[in-house]
Amino acid sequence: MTTVTDEQALDRDRERTPAACDAHPLELLAFCGPHEALEGEPVDGVAIVRFPRWRKSMKVFIVGIGGGVGRRVGEQLAAAGDEPTGLVRQQRQVEALASLGIKTKFGDLVAMSVDELADAVHGADAVVFSAGAGGKDGDDATTRIDGDGPGKLAEAAALAGVRRFILVSVFPEAWRERRMDASFEHYMVQKKRAEIALVQTDLDWLIVRPSALLNDPGTGRVDLGLAKVHEQITRDDVATTVVALLKSSDLSRLILEVTGGEVPIAEAVAAVREATAPCGSEQA
Repeated sequence: MTTVTDEQALDRDRERTPAACDAHPLELLAFCGPHEALEGEPVDGVAIVRFPRWRKSMKVFIVGIGGGVGRRVGEQLAAAGDEPTGLVRQQRQVEALASLGIKTKFGDLVAMSVDELADAVHGADAVVFSAGAGGKDGDDATTRIDGDGPGKLAEAAALAGVRRFILVSVFPEAWRERRMDASFEHYMVQKKRAEIALVQTDLDWLIVRPSALLNDPGTGRVDLGLAKVHEQITRDDVATTVVALLKSSDLSRLILEVTGGEVPIAEAVAAVREATAPCGSEQA
């Protein structure tokens, strides 16, 4: 009987033969020594054991890594063993993010060409845009970052061969209970313009519209769907929702609204999957 080391096992897992996979369809299989072998005949002359389900780490490029949602997305991905990389402009950000397990690349979204941005994105499995001018530097900065930025990143992602794109946008009726100034209205127009630019691409996109953001600790529970009543939500819960959607490759080309709620995030994502499944498709 052939035996291999644990390190070799993970490499060979990725190239399992169909016969071996069919033999144990419920779990990903790994190879190792006979002392850990399952009962029964070996497959292809190799003793097989059940390992925890192997998952290729996801490489995610984040624009807006310095913001409240973007940083939290990076932290959660790093904690899960994935590989987040953020676009930064300052050295102090490099050190702070490295301490959280987040890699960085230097660059300025506004100043970079599409080709330069594509070079930075190259090798990623997905991109997340959660940047915003935050009302700083006037309406022009809002136009260039909130309005032009997502479309520019989408163009770069397509050039780099990266199809998965999640845009963190905003509820269309955010703060409508207040009298907001002209700069806020300009911000809302730019957010909508960015959404339009993204949906006109052929990327594998999702748009997430969170309600008013809070810095309170996350609850792990949300109200997520195609249309929701605007309330409030923590940045922690928005980030957790984005991470869950990144790992839900079957959800694509949807605009989702999310606010605080009572449904655990994993269940909320599953409910969206069921609600948006094509008619007549098999349900899990």
